[in-house]
Amino acid sequence: MKKGLFFTVVCVIIALGFTSCKKEEAKGNTFKVRMTDSPGDFVQLNIQITGVDAYMANKGWVNLSSETRSVDVLTLTNGNEIVLANATSVDAGVYTKLRIRFASQASILLVGGGSTLALNWTGGTQEVEIDINQNISADAGANMLLDFNVAQSVTELGGVFSLNPMITVIQDEETGIQGTLNGAANAMVQVSNGNNTYSTYINAQGKFLLRGLTPGNYTIAVMESGSDQTQQVGNATVNKGEITQVGTLDV
Repeated sequence: MKKGLFFTVVCVIIALGFTSCKKEEAKGNTFKVRMTDSPGDFVQLNIQITGVDAYMANKGWVNLSSETRSVDVLTLTNGNEIVLANATSVDAGVYTKLRIRFASQASILLVGGGSTLALNWTGGTQEVEIDINQNISADAGANMLLDFNVAQSVTELGGVFSLNPMITVIQDEETGIQGTLNGAANAMVQVSNGNNTYSTYINAQGKFLLRGLTPGNYTIAVMESGSDQTQQVGNATVNKGEITQVGTLDV
């Protein structure tokens, strides 16, 4: 039914307010966790995040935030982000895992309107653990950007939608591609360098942003909602540490 559900998507950020900004340097003994969205072929994905913890070797789980945040993940596109946790004075040491905790309530709104649909949690679990490697000290903290991959997180079987959050760490958030798609709605933008393929959906204004790309030459293709065919619309060269601007691409 939803052609874009199983494509890889790059990019979703979470902060106290919605922003589009360059990564700040982490201060000593701080642990900041942000999240952004790699969107899917939907209008809304509503979730509640109830806590963020980090696992420290020889100590166990350390709470970074217990604040409940209601988030429509699909508002976190094209560089928008939200801060999930910004803990100060955390203990120095090596942190090897990050845990995101969710409330049971979650819903989705499909393209075409109608009412929101409740999501079932796959396997019944409402936590996601992510492998990390962060060394916190008096001189260095952590400032992490997470990617909530909507397209891979939501599946549909027999008209029933299920949620299994796929969240990863964006290793290099300052390297990527940004542009605008003209002539299509709810379309997926797919970029490939021959070895790796990354994709995301445009937002309501037709804008898209992919971060965490490997430097190199990419072809840019588009798949419109409801189609299973891609159409090449451009090319781009990605340099490390730069967000390549490709302007407006016509479909």
